[in-house]
Amino acid sequence: MTDDGVDARQQLVKELRRAKQASGLSFATLGSRAYCSRASAERYVNGKQFPPKVAVEALARACDVDPEPLLRLWDAAVDSEVSAPPAIVSRPPVPVSTPTSRARPRKYAGIVGSVLGVLLGVPLLSASGVAPAVPKPPASTNGCRDYYIDFHVYTLGRLCWTATDATVSGQVTNQGGPDQATVQVCVSDHPNLCAQTITVAAAGPDLRTRYTRVIALPAGYGAWVRACAGDYCSTWK
Repeated sequence: MTDDGVDARQQLVKELRRAKQASGLSFATLGSRAYCSRASAERYVNGKQFPPKVAVEALARACDVDPEPLLRLWDAAVDSEVSAPPAIVSRPPVPVSTPTSRARPRKYAGIVGSVLGVLLGVPLLSASGVAPAVPKPPASTNGCRDYYIDFHVYTLGRLCWTATDATVSGQVTNQGGPDQATVQVCVSDHPNLCAQTITVAAAGPDLRTRYTRVIALPAGYGAWVRACAGDYCSTWK
């Protein structure tokens, strides 16, 4: 990264701190207004973690300051990173193992184990001694997580869940694309296999929409979020 990029990062942190101090908001209140956790707001403002662009805008608006100067600093920091030459890292050669006849019993053991697993209906250890991965339903305990998606559209927010429902809140910004930007929630016992897909927000070109939605969860089910621009969608978060 060039010195300009370092200066832009440092100046961005200074401006975020100044905005936060001038607002008089606590980190908990700031995070709530900017659709992120208290911990995330503290990391962004104190320079412990470089914030996503949409978070910079959300923090500025939460502090009631013009976000444009901060967004220009963010662009300068990112542009400097992109233009910096990549570091050359030397790596030792990777040893190549030659298969021998002794490896065959382990191979056949893995096949036999798989067949027995199918016949018995239970997952058995593989030849390497590691149980095969089995999809698990999301935990039913309470919790929250922040999400940020930059996929033709910007969206950030918080997803909180209990054993009976999930609450998703945030904002979605359509950066002038011709298609409508939407935020969707997947309700399922496993991501990418949605039992139900719910659209919780939509924004037309050059528009921003804030959203809060409470969704009922069947027993053992969880919730995931994605953003879409027309027919193009991000992965579930």
